Amino acid sequence: MKRTFRNRIRDLLILLNPFRPETKSKGRILAFHDVNDRSAFRKRMEWLKANFSIVSLDELLKNPDKNQLAITFDDGYQCWHSIVFPILKELEIPATFFVNSGLIGLEGDKMFNYFRKKCKRTESRLKAISKEELFEISQNHLFSIGGHTVDHIDLSESLENSEIEHQIIHDKQEIERLIEQEIHYFAYPFGQLQNAHVKVQKKVKEAGYKAAFTIIPGFVEDAESPFLINRDSLEFHQSEQVWKKWLAGAYDQLVQKKLNIYKFLRIRFR
Repeated sequence: MKRTFRNRIRDLLILLNPFRPETKSKGRILAFHDVNDRSAFRKRMEWLKANFSIVSLDELLKNPDKNQLAITFDDGYQCWHSIVFPILKELEIPATFFVNSGLIGLEGDKMFNYFRKKCKRTESRLKAISKEELFEISQNHLFSIGGHTVDHIDLSESLENSEIEHQIIHDKQEIERLIEQEIHYFAYPFGQLQNAHVKVQKKVKEAGYKAAFTIIPGFVEDAESPFLINRDSLEFHQSEQVWKKWLAGAYDQLVQKKLNIYKFLRIRFR
């Protein structure tokens, strides 16, 4: 994704933050999307493996440890199969892929319109993963597949219950049909609190999911609910120093201030 001025300032604040690393909280989950630089991806995965214990989502959620990480990807990109899959398989790194069922197998204008209108992505290089590619990934013991709605929709509170149910339940059913396996985890598109309000969490639970994930930085152990678990949306152009401080908790303090304001305003003006 494009590196913005705002993100540069964020990374600088992380590096300058004189925080003390957390000693009690445990486990973090990384969230990525597409990968376009094979060399940079391999190098950073090797760095993660050398500095952390990388485990599956199942293992991390059962018994999180301070130095453990789980890796996830969102949406449904062809590069998962051409770049991510072979490198993670070679390095024996587990991962979970959260897929929008409505994106799988799209080509041409339908695919570009999906990326542009639903994922808010305009890069011409993006390609959707095919049914065959997703199935191959799902058959490897290192990898699991999760739900991410049919249409990468903003699950806002204003949506009708019928639309929320369709986006969550139909997505789950279609993915399970394609990979011939049951899926257990769900990731909220856009991943903020307003995209994962209580009504949506309830529908995710009713659909049969065990847990669901935001893109709000934080430790797994600090999650308010199994349907509101933190993930860290990191980018490969960021330095190893930024990643190291971020994963130790430096960015959490900055984000928590904004979350507290959001929660206060939501309660105050409900």
